[in-house]
Amino acid sequence: MIRRLLLSLCLIAPLAQAGGLPLDSQQRAHLKPLETTLAARYGFSAEDIQRLFAQIRYDPKVMDSMNAPAENLPWWRYRAIFLTPERIDAGAAFLTTHQASLQSAARQYGVAPALIVAILGVETYYGKNMGDIPVLDANATLYLAHPRRYAFFGRQLVDFLRLCRKNHLDPLEIQGSYAGAMGMPQFISSSYRRYAVDADGHGADLWTSIPDITASVAHYFAANGWHPGQPVAMAAKLMADARPDAFVSANGTGHFTLAQLTAAGIRPQGKVRDIDPDLPVGLLRLAGENGPDYFICWDNFAVIQRYNSSPLYAMAVALLMQDILDSHSGEPTAPATVTTATPIDQ
Repeated sequence: MIRRLLLSLCLIAPLAQAGGLPLDSQQRAHLKPLETTLAARYGFSAEDIQRLFAQIRYDPKVMDSMNAPAENLPWWRYRAIFLTPERIDAGAAFLTTHQASLQSAARQYGVAPALIVAILGVETYYGKNMGDIPVLDANATLYLAHPRRYAFFGRQLVDFLRLCRKNHLDPLEIQGSYAGAMGMPQFISSSYRRYAVDADGHGADLWTSIPDITASVAHYFAANGWHPGQPVAMAAKLMADARPDAFVSANGTGHFTLAQLTAAGIRPQGKVRDIDPDLPVGLLRLAGENGPDYFICWDNFAVIQRYNSSPLYAMAVALLMQDILDSHSGEPTAPATVTTATPIDQ
């Protein structure tokens, strides 16, 4: 459990940060508008914020990681990171062990348990890799150095301190990813404040409370347009006379029908008889090891990209969902069932 701080920020003792560099005068000056916002708009003590900001470190590794994310890899290498037998089996075990919390979240939000588990599997290997970078430093570094999204990360830094104050968390102790994401589902600060759910009555804890974690992921997807019972994605096979270029988009979105794809020589590699043929579909082309891989994508695939905008990420989640269900049941599952919100023991 993250240590909860019951004292005000003014009583935080200075802590030596292990990584990063002290801020120079120009960097400290750039942080001044955030200090003003926190004091004037959100009622923080100016002295407390100044003392806290004096302990911020600039971490060059944050920008290095931001400039070279795993999503820059080709698909065949990216999928090899996440679609391993070990991660699939661990996901099936998580599905069994935490079925009560998962079913509760599924009933309340209409989000498939397998989706929740796959998100946790891709994000943090079900909590094994939640990050070791101080979230305060990560957000401050990105605010100071990111050429395009500095304003976004400035807002994240402000939201992070508001989150810590509300939940009595020590901002110097919270660790996460290089992008400032936290907990098992890796919520950034604004998402934590907006979507985190206190499902067990002890405050929204996304590090150790499985009821909170599963409900929060489900809440996120429900609020961002998840379509209960609809499919996500399915591998496609191209016939010799296939004409895929007219259907391919960079993120898999489209307003075509399965009949249109079939007429163009693009066939789904799974059963589609239980899928509404009028649902809009798109076609995604990813770099396979021996040539392009094609996938038929429904609207839920786009919803996953609201969690992470990369189509590689969304496809890894979609396929991990399927593999977890297959491993859990001991036999292949029809692709349409990966999105249903039915009890996972059925």
